[in-house]
Amino acid sequence: MAADAVASAVGGVALHAASPELRRAVGPESAAALRRSAAEAGAALNGGVGVMEAIYELLSQSIALASTVDPYLDDGGLPPADMDDLDWGSYFGIAVAETIATALAAMAAALEEASEERAFEVLDRVGLDLDVFFAAHLFGELCRLELQEVRPSSGPREVRLRDALQAICAWALALVGRVVGYHRFNGIVLWEWASGDAFWALVLSKGALSIVPAVQTPIDSVDIGGATPPVPLPDELANLQSAALTSVLELSSPAVALSMERGTDSVPITFWNILLCTRRSELAQGAMSCGLPRLLVSAAARAGPAYAPGLVTFLVSLLQPELSLTDLGSPSHASRAMVKEAQSTASALAAHLRPVADALWQQLAEVPPAFGEYLPSQFLHECADLAHFVPPPAALLPLLVEGCAAKLADTSALAALCVLMGNASLPPSPVGMLEKALSELGQDERVEIGARLDGWRSQPTGVQPWLDVLRGLGAGPPLPPPPPPLPPATTEVAPCAELGGGSADGPPVQSGKARGHGGGERMRQLVEAAPPEFRCQLSGRLLLDPVRSPVGYVFERAELSRALGEGRCPLTGQPLLVADCPRDPELRRRVTAWVRQQRAQQSAQPSRLAGTILVAGASSEHGPV
Repeated sequence: MAADAVASAVGGVALHAASPELRRAVGPESAAALRRSAAEAGAALNGGVGVMEAIYELLSQSIALASTVDPYLDDGGLPPADMDDLDWGSYFGIAVAETIATALAAMAAALEEASEERAFEVLDRVGLDLDVFFAAHLFGELCRLELQEVRPSSGPREVRLRDALQAICAWALALVGRVVGYHRFNGIVLWEWASGDAFWALVLSKGALSIVPAVQTPIDSVDIGGATPPVPLPDELANLQSAALTSVLELSSPAVALSMERGTDSVPITFWNILLCTRRSELAQGAMSCGLPRLLVSAAARAGPAYAPGLVTFLVSLLQPELSLTDLGSPSHASRAMVKEAQSTASALAAHLRPVADALWQQLAEVPPAFGEYLPSQFLHECADLAHFVPPPAALLPLLVEGCAAKLADTSALAALCVLMGNASLPPSPVGMLEKALSELGQDERVEIGARLDGWRSQPTGVQPWLDVLRGLGAGPPLPPPPPPLPPATTEVAPCAELGGGSADGPPVQSGKARGHGGGERMRQLVEAAPPEFRCQLSGRLLLDPVRSPVGYVFERAELSRALGEGRCPLTGQPLLVADCPRDPELRRRVTAWVRQQRAQQSAQPSRLAGTILVAGASSEHGPV
């Protein structure tokens, strides 16, 4: 079965290689080289010798096509003018995207026939190719996944591009899922496969989760400029999407977000708090950059109530409500700056979520009746915190409380419901179910709930009327006033600790990324080693879509777009528009050539993915599939 799938996909790559569309995009020489590679892979399949190496070579050559695309190619997949703010740089076209997706399908099928040791070895090599491909090319393509919500104005070629990009993401995850097993594909595995890069992990997941097979456009319904086959999708797409959703929702947990870090007992808790805060802020920024929040809400709704508790945990951990009350134990200037940036990111994420508040709270209201007495203990607390940022529709709250009937004798659940009502600006009602439950409490329970409300980890709004209800109930004495706030922490963390160096006196924290493990660090090393002429003069990062200002400064186009502000150059202060800064395709080709040369020197570095699977399998349970 797998051998047939390999042969079919290799034949598909051969058809793409022979198409006029691909020749127009990459030139006749590159297309001819790919045809030869496909023929060699076919011969290896027929002879049963060297199959894996031949398929890997075919995939590697398909990926490399992106560096040979005509920089002025316009094959009908470019966005309309009103999407120019999405920064349509590094465009490599429909034909190349479809070829890469088909080659990934061939590799995924071939890996099923390989031994575990051989599969992990090849998987690491493919991961390295994808890391470099992502940094040099795919970043520019996949950050435009807004194309996946096909607009009425989208033409057939835009739809083909969307389908191909989605397929690339799905097959990139299927490679791992088929080797490790979808029952072991969890947040730690996704984090390692993405090399600890939050945006890459989220973009891959969004691409896979966006696929709706029922609306995939039949390839024979559009003019494709040649007899190229439809882009294949994994047969196990439902399992893949379930694993991807579960894994994404685990990315914000400390076990995943800090999985590449190493430290000792002498490293202060403050450092870990700051690091976790930073990781979650990066996840939130990545989620917003690739338009993930809306998709997560709809994907979890399709998957059913079992996924809603994980969804609310993920969202609340990115919103970080605890930052409203604490500086994470460190009064240093660097810590305060990090916390302030994280708070700003949380506010922006809340703004992204409010347009889908009704759909989000509708599925959250369905969770208590679905789980009954087995409702996860933190679910209501996280709903209460979420309501602080994304208030629920008032009409849904009675339904949610009614579903919690089995929990209305639990003081912790009652406290959470009071905060939820307060954050939703819903005052007590004489006939409400929650108010009735509160009225039946004894003095000890009222004191306990009052203490919970006073010590809530965020700053709930509108909770005072509910505190008044508690303090006015029963014949006992009124509730005591809340305790005074704790004095501010005095533990100072040396700046080196906040940057990953550990405490001033203790051993340094070793970051998995800093030790060079994983493809993400390989990419990070490339960026750090890049010559000055290959770096954006604003961010210092490797140039992917370089533009040149009239006075000669070189910028990453997206960085310049964000920095222009009032329409003035951030370096000279002179009036400047993005339109004044033409792209520099020759510089982009030089950067790509340099990246590929550096990649060749790094290809012998060992894999950590196999070890990660063993650790993840022992320490993490996979969600429902």
